[in-house]
Amino acid sequence: MKPTLTRRRQFRDPAGYQAAARYLRFVRQHRELYARPESWAEVGLVYPREAVWERHPEAVDAFRALGRALAEQHVLFDVVWDQKMTAERLRRYAALVVPGRDWLGRARCWRRRSAREGW
Repeated sequence: MKPTLTRRRQFRDPAGYQAAARYLRFVRQHRELYARPESWAEVGLVYPREAVWERHPEAVDAFRALGRALAEQHVLFDVVWDQKMTAERLRRYAALVVPGRDWLGRARCWRRRSAREGW
């Protein structure tokens, strides 16, 4: 069995470099497949970026745990940055999962509430 290469060593290995080059070439040749993809997710999972800046690593732990649970249940979800929450963006989701409401700023909670009223 061949040992697994780390990311750093991967591009020093000719086979790893060739695989990456082949992948990037495919993406470049088929940009239309990746341009403005439409999400099928009905659930939005809020990433608590402001909490990270305020040094609350437990917010990221909660985010990861919720994301893992959603993935294990085969739930399609989008990651919604707490800084980019708008009423228009939130309206597309049937459910919004917020890992620790306390980590959202007051402005974010207000935006979330106003978006919910528009559903």
